[in-house]
Amino acid sequence: MAHQRIWAALRQWTFPPPFRISPRGLEGPGGIFAALLSVLSAERAETHQQLDAVAKKVNEILQSLNQEPQCSANSLSPSFAKALCNHCHRLDLNIEQMNTENLNHKELKSNARALDRIREALKTHHIEYRNLSGQIYADTRGDFEPLGPAQPQPGLDRKTIIRCDRPVVFLDGKLIQRASGIVGRPEQEGDRS
Repeated sequence: MAHQRIWAALRQWTFPPPFRISPRGLEGPGGIFAALLSVLSAERAETHQQLDAVAKKVNEILQSLNQEPQCSANSLSPSFAKALCNHCHRLDLNIEQMNTENLNHKELKSNARALDRIREALKTHHIEYRNLSGQIYADTRGDFEPLGPAQPQPGLDRKTIIRCDRPVVFLDGKLIQRASGIVGRPEQEGDRS
């Protein structure tokens, strides 16, 4: 409200002197500037109080960030851990594919190092994921679900996981996601066409 009165008084100075209307209490330039200074000092005090409150809150946040987080299975959502591990697994597969194609770019090495740091961060939060490709498969295995029947694959002497599309995920040592993928089996005479 005080701002409007001061602005109205200042605006009056744009008119010729005979047409100026001075609001009560703001007669002449001295009255206008005195009112302006009092409003500014009141706002300044209010601003200082607000800044002090913000500074206290920032200090509290910084102190909480400096403390070592206490992580356990109860502090992290299993769905978050699964999603994060699934994305990291896809990055692993992409980096592996690029390595087999001999794409030794600087970015590839940088991405591999970043993924290693992510794995270390996951371990500090008790999250672990594994690619089960190349491991022996048994029908009683509880950490893997095959996508369809076993496919004949040359060079195998027993059922083996030949492709892992989704990793097995552990949170605080407990299985929270079974891996899934393709299982290969040894070729038989009837498989060759």
